[in-house]
Amino acid sequence: MNKTSARIDDTSMVVFLNKLEDKKFNNACLSGIREGMKILAKKTTDNFKSKRRGFRQRKVWNPRKRKMKILKVATIVVNRKVNTVKVHILADYRVKWMETGTDERTVKHWFGGWKIHSVGSVKPEYFFKRAQEEVHDQVNEKATAEITRRINRLI
Repeated sequence: MNKTSARIDDTSMVVFLNKLEDKKFNNACLSGIREGMKILAKKTTDNFKSKRRGFRQRKVWNPRKRKMKILKVATIVVNRKVNTVKVHILADYRVKWMETGTDERTVKHWFGGWKIHSVGSVKPEYFFKRAQEEVHDQVNEKATAEITRRINRLI
């Protein structure tokens, strides 16, 4: 060997990775990442509910009974084909308006002639962006811990 090179024996790592099947390995990684993303989804929902009192509950229409359902702003979506996990906030179209805000809106009415009046705008709250900044490190730590725990359980 030269003085400028080094040799590392990685046969134990190769044996370890060969023991894991691709599908089981991917499932362990995705489920570990999903556990970390739950922190972000919960923080996003908490940030949203702290600003907007009207969205804490919503009425679900049922002809026999009216019941209240807790609104979850952020949901976790796992795509096993592409091996991705994301926190999705666009299940309710109104949430996007409150995250990014809207421009000034106007409406035209016919009252003997066309009249235009303003209906306002929504100011951006950036509850998802703030949640990402606040819990970024916690999500990474939790995901890493869960992935290593699930891989060790597979062995």
